Amino acid sequence: MKGAVLVVWRKEVRELLKSKSTLIFTSFLALYFGSLPALGVSKAENPTTFLNNSIFYLSLTIGLFAGYLFTGQVFFREKQERVVETLLCAPVSLRAFWLGKVLGVATPSYSLSLLATLLLVVVSNISCSPSFSSGRLLFPSAPVLLHLLVVVPLFVASAVGLIGFLQLLLGMRENRIVGLVIFAAVFGALYGVRGAMKMSGGFVVSWSLVAAFLVVSLVLVALTAFLTKFLSKERIVTTIS
Repeated sequence: MKGAVLVVWRKEVRELLKSKSTLIFTSFLALYFGSLPALGVSKAENPTTFLNNSIFYLSLTIGLFAGYLFTGQVFFREKQERVVETLLCAPVSLRAFWLGKVLGVATPSYSLSLLATLLLVVVSNISCSPSFSSGRLLFPSAPVLLHLLVVVPLFVASAVGLIGFLQLLLGMRENRIVGLVIFAAVFGALYGVRGAMKMSGGFVVSWSLVAAFLVVSLVLVALTAFLTKFLSKERIVTTIS
């Protein structure tokens, strides 16, 4: 199964890299939104806290948005163009087929998230020129690093996996709205947490918050992996028309 997953993963990554318009658009968003919050770091009362908060949300936002766009390219477009019928004839199990696609989408999505975060950190340090020149660099805290290196890729993969599963399972009409509904729900939950933290007297990225997002990511991954048992090649083909 591992070899089959890698084959599908490589195929999807190559296909996404060929989708120049989508890749350019998502890269522009990553660069734009990566540099925009950095301009406010020097004006913040606590630059380190401001940087941590920005990294926490920016990394998730860019990764999820890129994953949402790429998932449409990988799952929905193949059903729309009926390419999936040919792909399902390959000697690959349906779970390996789904997992390879999920990893193929999550890889460039997470890469763009890291690119935006790197730009945010660099521009933030440059905008705080006194600390930058003196060598006292702004750097994300340990919980934020754990969030960036572990939670974000898991969260992106779980969201991509769930959207991809539903796009394989549902018909074409339902597919036109399911991705948008999930996307809106995820973002609503993210900014709902942020709003609740602000109302409680401030927002600080803590170990408990990162752990909560990690648990949610793991639950979503396990749930979606379990749900793939209910997929069948016949079901996917019959939902194309």
